[in-house]
Amino acid sequence: ITLLSTFSQPKIDSELVVNTGNQISSASAGQPEPMLAVGIILVKAFKMDEALEVFDQTRLQHPSRLLAHQGVTWIHLYKRRYDRATETLAEMLDQIPVPEEGEVYSPTVLKKFAWIGSVRELSGSSMEWVEDKIPDATVLARCDELVARHSKAAQAAYQSGRVPIREKINELTASLESDPSANADLLRNRVKTYNIPVATEESIQEIRDGLDLD
Repeated sequence: ITLLSTFSQPKIDSELVVNTGNQISSASAGQPEPMLAVGIILVKAFKMDEALEVFDQTRLQHPSRLLAHQGVTWIHLYKRRYDRATETLAEMLDQIPVPEEGEVYSPTVLKKFAWIGSVRELSGSSMEWVEDKIPDATVLARCDELVARHSKAAQAAYQSGRVPIREKINELTASLESDPSANADLLRNRVKTYNIPVATEESIQEIRDGLDLD
């Protein structure tokens, strides 16, 4: 809990966070929550390379923990690696089981579908593509196919994430056509502009819920 409370602190000692997370993880038989917390806190501290390593290791060891995939995806998105972001997104979708008949998705999972939709739309139609980092159309199609296997509720959540990003891109495209110099500001503030966060209190609460379950 002390580690989680670090998220709300104005100044974060990233080395202390990593050391504390490793100690708690060792004491908890390698449960993923301590390192998920470390990854989220490192993102907030803008220690992206360190966070990426933590999330990557965690998702390989605990592939069903969607937040680990989400962290890796977000960092690739932040770094404008749209190809890598969509590849990780497809891997994340592969980990979401299709409920049995009569079962429903948790609110958390439906929010994941909306988040995934946002990332898929930005990666697939961004005006900021970097050469050699453009997402593969087959991977984007794979994301759509994986979502299509799920219920109408999941598909609706996915679309609810896609639509606002598409509208924002259209708005920004029109703005750049009238003022090309605005592109520099867009690139500086791109993550806030599109509002696709991962280092949030909601993520911290998800980690707390995971501790309650294990």
